[in-house]
Amino acid sequence: MQAYLFSTKCDSNAATGTRHDPRAIESASDDFEFEYGDIFSLKHDICSFMTREPGEKLAVAFALAKSSLLSIYEWTLEQTIARNSHITEHLAKTGNIPMHKEELSIEIGRLFLVKHMVKKMLVDYVV
Repeated sequence: MQAYLFSTKCDSNAATGTRHDPRAIESASDDFEFEYGDIFSLKHDICSFMTREPGEKLAVAFALAKSSLLSIYEWTLEQTIARNSHITEHLAKTGNIPMHKEELSIEIGRLFLVKHMVKKMLVDYVV
């Protein structure tokens, strides 16, 4: 068996042409080795292919790309929640939000963008 090394890395959002945060990209990066064996398996960062067929490699590449995107979206959601947690805590304690209307509108817009990004990824994943 011969082993090869490849990396998964996603540095741009193909749908919008925007670049992802470098920290999100780093969280989604993985290194894999691949080899040819008797059965297909993907574990412990080693992908073992049964055949040398391009379709098998393409399916794995697609799955790894989707996994990388999911990691980026997960990181983005975590950052968004962390950035906004003080707003909900303050609202629960005092009944008001300590922001100007414009700041609040901008943050709501950011939340809609994140929601749209995740929804689009999920729709693309199902299709």
